[in-house]
Amino acid sequence: MTERPSALRRNLTDIEGQISALHSQLARLETDREAILEKLASVVYPVLTIPNEVTSEIFLHYLDHDPSSTCSPLVLSRVCSLWRKVALFTPALWSRLHFGFKKSPKADQSVLRLWLSRAASLPLDIRIHLPEPKRVQILRLLGEFSAQCQSLSLKAKGGISVPIGTFRAFPCLEKLELAAYNADIFNPAAITFSTMLNAPRLRELVLHYSATVDTTLPWSQLTTLRLLDGRSADCIQILQHTPNLELLEFTSMPCEWEGQVTERRFLRHLHTLILRHQEGYEIVNGLALPSLRELRFESQLASCADEMANMLIDSGCTLQVLAFPIEDEADVQSMSLLLRNAKHVKTLQVDCGNVREDKTFPKLFARLFDDPKMLPVLSSLSIINCRSTIPLSPFVKMLKTVTKREPAKLTSFKITFAHGRIEVDGGYMTSGGGPSKDRQVEDLLTQFREMRAAGLEVDIQSNIKWFSEEMNLPMIEEICRPL
Repeated sequence: MTERPSALRRNLTDIEGQISALHSQLARLETDREAILEKLASVVYPVLTIPNEVTSEIFLHYLDHDPSSTCSPLVLSRVCSLWRKVALFTPALWSRLHFGFKKSPKADQSVLRLWLSRAASLPLDIRIHLPEPKRVQILRLLGEFSAQCQSLSLKAKGGISVPIGTFRAFPCLEKLELAAYNADIFNPAAITFSTMLNAPRLRELVLHYSATVDTTLPWSQLTTLRLLDGRSADCIQILQHTPNLELLEFTSMPCEWEGQVTERRFLRHLHTLILRHQEGYEIVNGLALPSLRELRFESQLASCADEMANMLIDSGCTLQVLAFPIEDEADVQSMSLLLRNAKHVKTLQVDCGNVREDKTFPKLFARLFDDPKMLPVLSSLSIINCRSTIPLSPFVKMLKTVTKREPAKLTSFKITFAHGRIEVDGGYMTSGGGPSKDRQVEDLLTQFREMRAAGLEVDIQSNIKWFSEEMNLPMIEEICRPL
């Protein structure tokens, strides 16, 4: 049925009224919108008012180059358009690259080229884990930037022989790291170069799983050599070619020594020796180090402490820094000859991460410092990674002893805890009419104050929760407060 004209007019009037109301509402919303936009435009974000040069410097200090981290320049560039602009125009952000080729090697090559190009002409620190496919192509891409490489690390599964012409000269290269590994650790692979490496400034070389002397490397100009997960026999062979070494770090593979050292490698300039062995320290029998000043061990030394002492005696060196780990008093006892011949050691660091018994520490202190012939000129002592309780009374007694020794007195003491604590020694406390625990702690703190006043720097680093309940917060803070 057809509607009457009057009804249609009423419907039209209603619709026009609704349209008018909506237009009015839209006008009000538009007005509100403009007001909000004006307010937002007046808001100042302090971080965006920082000069770009300062923001760039903040980025450089903040940036974490760990490839597993989320703090890469890519993340910074995604925050906002201004930060992206700052990141892209800060070449130093892109001058360090750790790359693992987790996606398509072809796509990753494009990312690699773009990243390195953003570093402009700055020196490059590159760490690359080469994938199975496209190794040669990736090496050739890196070769385009060889003139900028200051530090280069190449790691790969299986051996690689870098083809001729892949790399041009490395005029800026100072550090080179090569790691080629197999599932069979007793059959190591290698990354080798087809021609002599032209790197006149190369001074530091890090080799993983190395088994042979690569004649294309400029051994004679090296001052720092780190042989990691190698064999003692191979290390001795390599040292034939490194007369100018100043620092040697060696970590042995878990394998048996297959021969005897018949002659010693005379390293006239070597001043620092770091040994991280999983087995014995046979290598020391093949070294003569007249300039040795710093000696560090990362595992138990007891099995060859006497050999090490004989090496120091025969070398005629003036050792000044000694660091080693211990497990119990027997370790210290086995090192008596070494410690007695460390007459010039001024700095001693003892890693107690494997000490599990509280009673070990009083015995350790007595063994080290009751004999005046041991470490006679010691001035700095650090005990690190403590995981058990150190009784406070013998601890303070030890400090008093070493601060009064002659000819040199201890002037610096540092101790760090992993899971241990210092607590009031039960044997020191008395029952009945004896002094209270608080009084005994206060007496010990008085001795601390006297030693501090006499010039001893005491730095005890520990989480407060590891301390004895007998010690209140002010006492703890005073003991732990470094000068």
